[in-house]
Amino acid sequence: MISAPPLLERSSDHPWVGFAVGLAGVAGLTGLLELLGSGDSVLPLAVCFQLLVLVVAATFGLLPGLVTGAASVVAFTWAFVAPVHSFEVSNGRSVISLAVMAATAFITAKLASFARREWREAEGRRQDAESIAALARAALVETGRKGSNHALMDAAAHALGVEGCEVVLDPTRMPTRATDAIGMSSMSGRRALTLSCSSGRIGTLELGPEKDGRQPRRIDMEGAVAGLVAMAVERSRLVERASEGEDLRRAGEMKTALLRGVAHELAGPVVAVRSAADALDEGNGDARPELAHALRGEAARVERLTADLLDLARLHSGELVAANEICDPITVVEKAVAAAEAMTGGRVEVHLPANAPHVFADPELCPRLLTCLLTNAARHGAPPVRIDARTRGERFEIIVTDEGEGVDPEMATRVFRLFVAGGDRGGIGVGLALARALADAQGGSLRMLPGPGGARFSLSLHAREIPASTR
Repeated sequence: MISAPPLLERSSDHPWVGFAVGLAGVAGLTGLLELLGSGDSVLPLAVCFQLLVLVVAATFGLLPGLVTGAASVVAFTWAFVAPVHSFEVSNGRSVISLAVMAATAFITAKLASFARREWREAEGRRQDAESIAALARAALVETGRKGSNHALMDAAAHALGVEGCEVVLDPTRMPTRATDAIGMSSMSGRRALTLSCSSGRIGTLELGPEKDGRQPRRIDMEGAVAGLVAMAVERSRLVERASEGEDLRRAGEMKTALLRGVAHELAGPVVAVRSAADALDEGNGDARPELAHALRGEAARVERLTADLLDLARLHSGELVAANEICDPITVVEKAVAAAEAMTGGRVEVHLPANAPHVFADPELCPRLLTCLLTNAARHGAPPVRIDARTRGERFEIIVTDEGEGVDPEMATRVFRLFVAGGDRGGIGVGLALARALADAQGGSLRMLPGPGGARFSLSLHAREIPASTR
C-alpha cells in the first residue's frame, strides 16, 4: 500500500522549507557544474536545473517551484551564458534560450505541483475509503457484540479526524424530512451530527476536538459517517428486540414445561389422597396402614419437588450462597444416602477410600447435591446405585453410577438444562439442573462421564489434606 513520504507530509506545514531547499539546490548545482566544466554546449546544464525545479515543485508545491525556476534562470545566466559572471546577454540566440528555459521551468513547476496535488487528493480519498470501510465493518459485523460500541466510536472518530465521538439518543425528536441523513447542531458547546434513518431522527453524534488542531475531513465524509452510525444504532436496537423476543420465547417454553411437569408430578399424590379418602368413607380399617404409607411417600415426593424448586429459585436470585468449609467426604456421602433412602430403598453401594482427603464444600449444600444425583439414579436408572471416589491432582471426585440404560445420546448435551427431562418415568427436569447449580455455587463442577452402561455423574471438589491425627 502506498503512503505519503514523511517530507511530503510535513512540507505543507512548513512552506519556507521548500524555498530554502530550492535556493540551496540552485546554489549547490551551480557550483558543482562550474567545477565540472560546461564544455562547448550549455544545453545539458539547463536540463539539470529543470530536474531541480521538478523535484522542488513536486515535493513542496507551486510557489517554491516557481522561485526555484526563477533562481535557476538567474544562476544559469550568471554562470554559463556568455559573457559569464555577468547578467549581460551577448546575442539574441541566448535570449531565446533563456526565455525557453524560463517557460520550461514555469511549466515544469506547474505540472509537478498539479501532480502533487492530485496525488495528495488520491491519498486522502484512499484514507477516507479505508476509514469508511473500517466504520462499516464495525457497524455491520461488530454490532451486538461485547465492546462493539467502543469499536464503533473509535472508527467514527478516526474517520472524522477527531479525538472521540459519543452517540446521544433522542428518539422523541423527529427531522422535518424523513430522508434527512445528516444535520448540524450544537450540544454542550460541541459539534454534533444528526443521526437519522428512514423512521426519522434517532439522536446525535457529538464530536470531540479535532486532532492536532486540524479541521475534520470533508463534509461528505461527515454524511457517510453519520449514516453508518445511524444504521449501527438502528441495527443494535433490532438485535436487542430480537434477543428480547428470543428470551420471551424461551421463557414461554420453560413455563410450559414447568406447568406440564408440576401437573404430572402432582397427579400421583392427588390419586393417593383420593384413594385414601374413598377408603375412609368405606370404613375399610384394614387398609389404613397401607394408605398411610402411600400418603407419606407421596407427601415426601411433593416435599422434594417443592424443595428443589425453592432452592433453585434462591440460587438464581442470589439468596442461597454457599458457606464453604473443610468437610469430610465420608460424612457428606452418609448424609446424602440417608436423605435419599426413601427413593433408593437403601440400595446404595458406597466405596470410598478410608484415607480420602477432606474437601472444601458447604456441609449442607453438598449432601443436598448428592441427594439430587441419587434420586435421579433411583428414578431413571436401575439398582444398584454406586458411589465411588478418586483423587485427581488437587481435586477429589465423587462419582454416582447406576445400572440403567444410561442417558440417550440426544439428551447428553441438554441433560443439565432446566426443565429438560428424559425418559418415561416422569420428572420435570429440575434435579440435575439444581445439582449443577449447587456445584457451581461451591466452586466445584458436575459433569456426566461418557461410557457404556448406566449414567455416571462426577462431582469434582477442591481437595484439602488433613493430618491423620485430626481425622
